[in-house]
Amino acid sequence: IAAWTLGMVVVSLWLARRVPADRLPLSVMLGGSAVGAAVTVAAGFPNIALALAMFFVGGGANALENVAMRSLIHRQTPDRLRGRVFSAYYGMVHAAHISALGLGGVLVSWVGARYSLLVAGLGGLGIGALGLAALARMRPLTAPEESRTVRAPEGASR
Repeated sequence: IAAWTLGMVVVSLWLARRVPADRLPLSVMLGGSAVGAAVTVAAGFPNIALALAMFFVGGGANALENVAMRSLIHRQTPDRLRGRVFSAYYGMVHAAHISALGLGGVLVSWVGARYSLLVAGLGGLGIGALGLAALARMRPLTAPEESRTVRAPEGASR
């Protein structure tokens, strides 16, 4: 947990702030793919030094994914809908976490912790690869007009 958290802090403070707006979707997909890859490597090669390194990388990738996703939602959502969109996003994230804990518990009881991590890592890597393929076919995103323009309050002099 400490290595994962350290990776999250380092990337949040250093790399995630430097991602250009037009690279946010790619950062989300690469971050998710890298989390899957890091967990896969850590589970596939049981070595404490490698596991620590991979969990540092996984934490950093997780931070990149988190910061990029929240920045993307912030940029792409009109001001009047932002609270609802973030509510829906966090509801989905928390539902996924709860589901993963339940499914992970069942999987650990069937195949053990190492193979459960391997399944989780490969699943994340596969989903990330599908996301990258879908992203390659999409047109570039533009921020909604409402978010790009700062308007004077009603009745203010211009």
